[in-house]
Amino acid sequence: MGDDDTIPPQPNLPPNGGDTPTSNTADLQGSFFKKTNAADITSLEKPGDEIGPYKLLTQIGEGGFGTVWMAERRKPFVQRVALKIIKAGMDSKSVLARFDQERQALAVMNHPNIAKVLDGGLTPAGRPYFAMEYVKGEPITNFCDNRKLSLKDRLQLFTQVCDAIQHAHTKGIIHRDLKPGNILVTSGEGDAAQAKVIDFGVAKALTQRLSEQTIFTETGQMIGTPEYMSPEQAEPDASDIDTRSDVYSLGVVLYELLCGALPFEKKELRNKAYREVQRMIREDDPPTPAARLSSIAKSDTALSSRIATARRELPVSLNHTLKSELEWIPLKALRKERNERYETPSDLADDIRNYIDGKPLIAAPVSKAYRMRKYVRRNRGLVVAVGAIVAALVIGLGVASWQWRVAEAATVQAQHQEAIAVAVAEFQTKMLSTADPQKLLGDKVTVMQAMQAAVKELDQGALKDQPLVEANLRKNIGVTFLSLARYEEAEPLLREALEIHRKVLPAGHPDIADTLSSLALLLQPQNKLAEAEPLYREALEISRKSRPAGHPDIAATLNNLALLFQDQNKLAEAEPLYREALEIYRKALPAGHP
Repeated sequence: MGDDDTIPPQPNLPPNGGDTPTSNTADLQGSFFKKTNAADITSLEKPGDEIGPYKLLTQIGEGGFGTVWMAERRKPFVQRVALKIIKAGMDSKSVLARFDQERQALAVMNHPNIAKVLDGGLTPAGRPYFAMEYVKGEPITNFCDNRKLSLKDRLQLFTQVCDAIQHAHTKGIIHRDLKPGNILVTSGEGDAAQAKVIDFGVAKALTQRLSEQTIFTETGQMIGTPEYMSPEQAEPDASDIDTRSDVYSLGVVLYELLCGALPFEKKELRNKAYREVQRMIREDDPPTPAARLSSIAKSDTALSSRIATARRELPVSLNHTLKSELEWIPLKALRKERNERYETPSDLADDIRNYIDGKPLIAAPVSKAYRMRKYVRRNRGLVVAVGAIVAALVIGLGVASWQWRVAEAATVQAQHQEAIAVAVAEFQTKMLSTADPQKLLGDKVTVMQAMQAAVKELDQGALKDQPLVEANLRKNIGVTFLSLARYEEAEPLLREALEIHRKVLPAGHPDIADTLSSLALLLQPQNKLAEAEPLYREALEISRKSRPAGHPDIAATLNNLALLFQDQNKLAEAEPLYREALEIYRKALPAGHP
């Protein structure tokens, strides 16, 4: 391959091969995608060869660009090192630049939790090498699991990693490939665990030019490991990378240390097309650690039990612990928008210490404003569709109100005008109910203004003489606010709708059940589970009595109540409801219905 050869994007990710490293054998491949002929190149070196002052003992690692040997120097003192040598046939200018950058990056750092660079030079064949501190350790996740470290011990060990990366950042170096295989842990004095960060092979200089040669990332090439890669690294032109990219990767490692799984399944990522992997990393939000653990428990109880045992917990207690403030910390580090993450690894470490010490956290649950901004960014298209619908609602409310006033003044046509007003309002209700942000696209700022104007019309009594129409409108607007995660605005609308329905409808009317379910659905994501439960129970009771057996709305309520029980860890109560809901759906819906 020539000096100008580049690596084009591949259609599918390769399988994850190879054993987990147990020393300085991390994946030396800077890019996730190897050059096609790299795997066919074998090392020219063999045990016993001498390179500079070092004698090669045994090869302990191999990646896309280099091999790692355990080596020993005899003079002027005895020292065992990890010797990293560029592969034969891989010494194009760009690869040599990458290799030299790694050597220079390590040379400027001096931290007890970063493997030290000791020496460097050229082999007799003219290929670069460097000697670094030999770390005989295990990847941090393996170390913690094998020794059954508690969550607190894992957190304390992880702060060492944060401190190491903070040191690298003060030297102007971003690691860009943080993962357990590049964070080895050894038992130090008194069996105290010590983390060592290795392999700055894809490091990027922030403020200085590390070598005389310049490295360019090929267009469309992802640098790093997808499972731990930040959204900005997955951009087609990943040129704007800063220290917060490492914060994201640290968040993935912390997530894995806590719940025993990655935010996204490795198999799922590696079976996707290249562009889909990029999209997932940039756009898809990970489940909370507790939710991830719950999903594992559903599919593999034995694995769930092993994960909990490795943390000296029972599955139920581990899930309960993760549902507390603890999971806020990795989720903040994993925010897609960089300005929403911790600014530095030091801030991340400080918040972990805050949690251990029982102090208030910097992190907090995802806010409604944050969810709203994310939705706006993902759905720029929508102003005309939803805006027009809601604007029509506002106009329709005005028309309905005006028509009702005309009806009052003209007693001869009162019933006729009332029918028109109701028909208009019902038509607008139907339009509004389709304004589900999951179905349409649009700009929520404009939508919010129009929705709030519609609520104002109702509050001013636009339909006070038509309580059922008003209740239905309030309910539909409330449900739309709920779907946009604007809980504070949704709740009074749904409560007022329920109050009106209880006043004007006969007890046990199915519309009461629907509004009860909507209100419970609003309370559930706010963790007001105790308040939501009786609402679901009443809704289910009404639905069973007012609707024919096997009606899909009964199944929907069963499903929602079961989900609530699941969130409360009442699994024995949840299961029969899920099964009943499934049976109803199978009978009521065509085969293959989602």
